[in-house]
Amino acid sequence: AILMVAMLSFPFLTLTRQGLSNEVSILGMIGGLAHGWYMLLAIVVAMFVVGVPMLRAAALIYVVWGLRQKRPPRAAREVFRLAEAMAPWAMTEVFLIGTGVALVKVAGLARVGFEEAFWIFCVMVLVLALKNASVCRWTIWTMIRERQE
Repeated sequence: AILMVAMLSFPFLTLTRQGLSNEVSILGMIGGLAHGWYMLLAIVVAMFVVGVPMLRAAALIYVVWGLRQKRPPRAAREVFRLAEAMAPWAMTEVFLIGTGVALVKVAGLARVGFEEAFWIFCVMVLVLALKNASVCRWTIWTMIRERQE
């Protein structure tokens, strides 16, 4: 969640051609798409690249933090079920791969510079992969069951 907030705060890419330069951020890209027929695409990008990963991170923090307390939250079971259902829909790594493919096409037309948010996004994808590999779902379900009974 911290990396996502940082990533949204910095420029993502810089495109330079014939002395003209343009920086773009994730929020700027979503805002740039939000016109006419591309409004649906802007909503989908915002939802799957920013919204779902942030909501899932908040849900996991809520459940795990609650399990560390003496009395876990009553909604831990439902919130963790929601977090698990959202897992396939958090498309951060798909966005990173799509960005890479698009940049290969654009690189012939303009000079592309990777800005702070791009590198933060790469780190965030790695952190998410490590988190997914290290969190034992069965242990969390067991802890929820034990603490709520």
